Amino acid sequence: MKSEFVERDKVEKVLEMVSPKVQLICKVAITTGLRIGDVVQIKSYQIAKSNRITVRQQKTNKSRRVYIRRDLLHDMRGIAGETWVFTGRNPKKHFTRQGVWKAIKKAARDNGYKENISPHTFRKFYAVNLMRKGFDLKYVSKRLGHSSEFVTMIYALADILSKKSS
Repeated sequence: MKSEFVERDKVEKVLEMVSPKVQLICKVAITTGLRIGDVVQIKSYQIAKSNRITVRQQKTNKSRRVYIRRDLLHDMRGIAGETWVFTGRNPKKHFTRQGVWKAIKKAARDNGYKENISPHTFRKFYAVNLMRKGFDLKYVSKRLGHSSEFVTMIYALADILSKKSS
């Protein structure tokens, strides 16, 4: 089952129920459009000097430059480990995308939401918000790192598509 788009109020309620670390990981994803797997692999040195970082996307192996909001960057620097910003239980390893997935799924279930809310929901949320702000499909596609605008259209119109399937 594919992750679904949900409006801001549901995203916020889900984020209220997860740990501060998972919350921060998700906020970085929501504001950059990065996949959760790419967010958890941000290294501490990458955020040391600038709010612009280059991420090598796992899925596509493409490099992507993103801006991280100053408030999020401050919080990231505050928890960063020696190697990874988002350390796991073992400080030599990063937090896992599976850990984020479990936390989000539990929070959505505990809120009684019927939608399939997962970390990937945040990429759809990001795309829809760019479209609502008036950015064109080509720009949104570039921000998501998609090679096909058709795929981006599915993300960017997720709010409309979710209303039709309800």
